Amino acid sequence: MKKIIRCKQIFTEEGLLNGYLVVSDGNIVKVSEGVPQEDEMQGAEYLSFEEGMVIPGLVDTHCFFMGKYFQEYGEDFNGFGAEELMLDIMNRTDKKLLLGRNVSEGAFRTICHKPLPNEYPIVIYHESFEEMLVNEEAERCYAVHTGSVTMEGCVHLIEEAMKDEKPFLTAYENHSKKLLSRGVTSVKEIIFDQGFGYLESLEMYRVKMGLPIRMSVVSQPVAKPWDISWGVQMKEKYQNSDLRFYGFNMMLDGSMSQEEAHLKNNYLGKDYSVRTMPDYTKAYTLVKEADEKDLAVSLHAQGGKAVEEAVRIFATMKKDESGKLINRHSMTDLEMGEHEEFRKMTELGIQAEIYPQIQSIYEDWNGKIEQIKGHAGDEYHKIWNRRVMVSEGVTISCATDLPLLFPSLPESIYHGCGAFLGASDEPFVGENAMDRKSLIKAWTQGGITNLYGSEEKLGKIQEGYEADLVIYDRNLLSEPYDTVRDAEVLLTISRGEIAFQKDLGTY
Repeated sequence: MKKIIRCKQIFTEEGLLNGYLVVSDGNIVKVSEGVPQEDEMQGAEYLSFEEGMVIPGLVDTHCFFMGKYFQEYGEDFNGFGAEELMLDIMNRTDKKLLLGRNVSEGAFRTICHKPLPNEYPIVIYHESFEEMLVNEEAERCYAVHTGSVTMEGCVHLIEEAMKDEKPFLTAYENHSKKLLSRGVTSVKEIIFDQGFGYLESLEMYRVKMGLPIRMSVVSQPVAKPWDISWGVQMKEKYQNSDLRFYGFNMMLDGSMSQEEAHLKNNYLGKDYSVRTMPDYTKAYTLVKEADEKDLAVSLHAQGGKAVEEAVRIFATMKKDESGKLINRHSMTDLEMGEHEEFRKMTELGIQAEIYPQIQSIYEDWNGKIEQIKGHAGDEYHKIWNRRVMVSEGVTISCATDLPLLFPSLPESIYHGCGAFLGASDEPFVGENAMDRKSLIKAWTQGGITNLYGSEEKLGKIQEGYEADLVIYDRNLLSEPYDTVRDAEVLLTISRGEIAFQKDLGTY
């Protein structure tokens, strides 16, 4: 059915338009100022959002739903005391893997000092999902260890959880609905290794039901080496408009808080620039092998030296006559990049994937500022330098590293443009923050360019483009910072159809 969307603020390439859109057969067939004529209204569904704002559908270019699914998989021990939990563990007749989650602080600390039975594998997760307790049988079967939780360290448990297809697909449905409620219509999904049936399950779902959101998938090998030939097969097999495979993801360095980000200068008071030196030679070899087979690679780089090395690696890959990379290689995080790297990224066409909401996770914002200054010294002012990315012309897209964060454009504006760290009301390195228009373009057009290329007719409000749209309840370009996070999605349209609609009341 034809739809007409009327709004005073429609986000176009030329600026905000006070007008209306006509959507038909999944496409935007008209973009016009003013109000629709009476003859246009005949047979159309009329949607009016006078004071709202219409933008293209959002794109999250670094998601890890597999990790989110795993966090919520297993038995929920919320409310169990230590004694009740131990009785449950000891008296089980079904001697199969137990994955217990949401164990309270008190119960977790108590059972840490109690012997666990070894008749079957037991893995108990703290309610924070930052610590786990395992028995000897779990160590033997799944190569996991008591201590800090990392997704990479739990890869064999994730593989086990992925065998349970029905709850996986149910979780995927619920996850997609939540993404659509935030205006997200496309994602790049990271899978471990060969996905443990992930691609096959989603393809089956796509054929039977149709995928709620567009998905591009890359592999991050953890338990096994890179398999370039498998990647080529997957790219050939999964090239549907809603489900595509196109390459690999690789971590170069780690976080600055652990002194694993590779800085250009030494950590303050230390005689090293990174605690564990990244293997750049190995990274080059793997990227080269992928590039030769026309598979794209995303390299995760935080520290300035890691960013520099990633650019150097990509600079040696295949180029077209204009000097641009033939394959859409990308870099994720870029916490400490500088002018020279960003300029080279633009020259080569390297895509940037930034985390504009990352400043939201720091509850102790004073402590985080001191930590950054304590590690980087006077170099701290180079952190999150997205303004220079914009001025140098880098193609920027936005990401959340979900489940670390969940996509929210209003939160991104507050933290990524306002430069507010945690609950602080004072900007931190505000001179590095990007402007709102550039951020919205990064969440939309930039993400589409990253995943599909510049010729894909998505990511813009323009005649002839596919109708992936999201409508907010206010003007996100002018809303004050102290209220912008209150902005809500009123409607999400995916492929021309309403995929989410908030109860509009008298709006």
